[in-house]
Amino acid sequence: MRSNLLKIAVFLVCVSLVVYAYMSGTVELIKDPERIQAAVREAGALGAITYLVVFVILASAGVPAVVFMIPAKWLFPPWPLAVALAALGGMISAIFSFVLARYLFRDFFEKRIPDRFRRSPEELEQRALRSVIVSRLIFFIIPPINWAYGVSSISLRTYTLGTFIGGFPGFFFYTLAGGAFFEWLGGMPVWVWAIAAALALGIFIFVKRRQKAAAVSSTRA
Repeated sequence: MRSNLLKIAVFLVCVSLVVYAYMSGTVELIKDPERIQAAVREAGALGAITYLVVFVILASAGVPAVVFMIPAKWLFPPWPLAVALAALGGMISAIFSFVLARYLFRDFFEKRIPDRFRRSPEELEQRALRSVIVSRLIFFIIPPINWAYGVSSISLRTYTLGTFIGGFPGFFFYTLAGGAFFEWLGGMPVWVWAIAAALALGIFIFVKRRQKAAAVSSTRA
């Protein structure tokens, strides 16, 4: 019962934020990328540094990296600069997550890795680089993958190289395609934003339930 009430509360908060975005003029700002770009230009290098710091800290803590790549095209034109900053933030956050899981909070992160993301010692010994590249192409740089490699025997050098090679297509896609999607979404009426928020919340709840079910199954086994 309490769980259902919490989900309803989160949904209402998301809807309220969408409504507030329209009422406060935030959506109008999103519709005008030039105003956002002007604000970032005024900040100069400080704007890019702030973006990277927030990116690295939150992505290392578990926030999906794509959340920070999507607005990069708006904030840092032209697009080659946006892709470069998104890639830099993605690489640093992936490496930082790896270091945290290996040297500082190994037990904490190990308990939060779904079984499907764990890699056997035999696999890493025989084809470590290939394993990292393929996992990045399929799952990109989601936090559980970073933690899984952090608690494994793979070297930081191999991890970094594989992450760069396998993650580079994703850096391009999420920065360019993601930016175009939100430009389109910015021109939509409020009900479209509400549906988008509801879908995002539904996906989040589904993923959390799957992770919890996997953790319970692993414990029983």
